[in-house]
Amino acid sequence: MAKRILVADNDVSMITLIESLLKKKGFEVMTASDGQAAFELALSNPPDVAILDVMMPGMVGTEVARNLKENESTSRSQIILITALQIHTEEDSLGDYAVITKPFTAEELVSKIEELIYT
Repeated sequence: MAKRILVADNDVSMITLIESLLKKKGFEVMTASDGQAAFELALSNPPDVAILDVMMPGMVGTEVARNLKENESTSRSQIILITALQIHTEEDSLGDYAVITKPFTAEELVSKIEELIYT
């Protein structure tokens, strides 16, 4: 069974790019263009990995991540935050989430997903 990945970003071209890449790698991909929609989609279909843009309308990526981890049905979902901002990865500001800074390569993203799923 294919691993389910949620991709949430308010940039439609970024969603399309990541979705195409992940489908080629054999993942099942769900997409959302804002934080609230991403959270609701994850509740109805818990993902193995949620890739969340930090800056989204409705609910920012860090808030979606926190809500996913606090919900029983999605608490085991792995989280990757993607951002164009330079973020310090102190434990208290981002929790236990992987962070990838834009721009990133396809290999970097797939490698991080595989690391989170298979280790």
